[in-house]
Parts: sequence; structure tokens; C-alpha cells
Amino acid sequence: MAIPELIEYRLVYRNGDQRGETLQLQSGETLIGRHERCDLRLNTPDISRRHGVLLLTPNGLFVCDLSSRNGIRINRERIESAKPVELRHRDKLQIGRWKFRVIVKDALSGASIKVNPKTKRKTVTMPPAEVLHELDQIAEELDEEDTVAVEPVRSSKKKQPTPAKRIEQLIEPPAPTPSPIPVANGKEPHPVPKPKFDPKAKREPAKLPDHLRYKLAADSSKAADQALRKMFGP
Repeated sequence: MAIPELIEYRLVYRNGDQRGETLQLQSGETLIGRHERCDLRLNTPDISRRHGVLLLTPNGLFVCDLSSRNGIRINRERIESAKPVELRHRDKLQIGRWKFRVIVKDALSGASIKVNPKTKRKTVTMPPAEVLHELDQIAEELDEEDTVAVEPVRSSKKKQPTPAKRIEQLIEPPAPTPSPIPVANGKEPHPVPKPKFDPKAKREPAKLPDHLRYKLAADSSKAADQALRKMFGP
């Protein structure tokens, strides 16, 4: 059984501005994607947020496609999603538009560890269900980091008034709608005519209230006596 600490697994960029640069892989999972929390971030539109993952196990190096949009290819052949595939020395790995060369060397001597191309590729040591469970945990950790606790907003189907209409409602609330007059015997009731104001009609003079009126004498003799007293004094 190979021990990852004694074997170096590297990826060499084959295109782009980073062509020729080397990435040394560590034991465990290396998440590949566009998300800023990915271990190997490839920030181009053709890369999914969680595109794939590299699995460095005691049994070798594997790559798994996480149901990405543009997929992962090994030696120009697209691999199936959610099925880890072994990577060997000199394999051409393509992730979206990004191209890599896989380098596998002995960490002590530096000699390349080659495998006969006719040899069947290894399978991952852990069951596929367990691998997918680990990948789900990685995805959940990224989702939790992106999630912000926000108070849920309940949408209302009622159409909201425009600002101008809302101001009118605040200034003068609309009058309540009168309830409809019940119909009797299937016939509409005759509307009650409203009194009309006629400006030409002759109106009675207004009368002062009793407490404001001038109090007159009861008879003519007393009235004359009152008039004389006002003129000549008592």
C-alpha cells in the first residue's frame, strides 16, 4: 500500500497566465471551484461554485466531479459525476477550460512513478456512499459560510398603493362605501329625490330670537306714556 507522505502528487498548469506553475497536493480533500472558499479556486465563468474535488487517499489520488456544468475530463474523456476516478502520472486533467498535467513522484528519490496504461485504474478505498457523504459535508460548510441570518420577509399579495396615492390616503381617508339597498320583489327601489336649492325663490325674513327682541308696551296708552317720558323726562 502506498503512503501519500512518501509520494508527491502535483498538478502543473498547462494553459493560462499560470502555465508552468506547480501545485503540490495535500492529503485529504482539495475542493475545486469558483467559490472563494475553495482550496483550488478557478475564478472563470465556466467553473461551477463547487466544481469538483481531489481526494488524496492511502490508495492514491482521485478526482470526483460534483455534478458541474462543464464537467471534468481525464485524457479528453469526460468522467461521470459523483464517481471518483484515479489520477496517474502524466494524466491530462481538464477542469472546464483549465488544463493540468498530473505529476506523481517518489518524495525521496524524485523518480517518477509510472503505471502501465493498460492496468485498470484503482477504485477509491472507501465506499462511494461515504465519499458522497464527505462531499456533502464540504458543500454544507460552504453554504453555512455564505448564509446570513436574515429575518424572513413575508410577501403580501395585496397591491400596495403608489406614493402619491398613499399620501392622499393619509391626508384624507376615503369615505366608507355605503351598503347596497336591498332589492324587493326583483325591482330596483325608486331613488328618494334630494331637495334642490332655488336661488330665485322668495325667502321669509329672518326673525330674532325672543330674548333679543325689544319689549313693547302691552297697549297703546302705555306706549304713548313711554314715548312722552323719553322725550321730556320723568
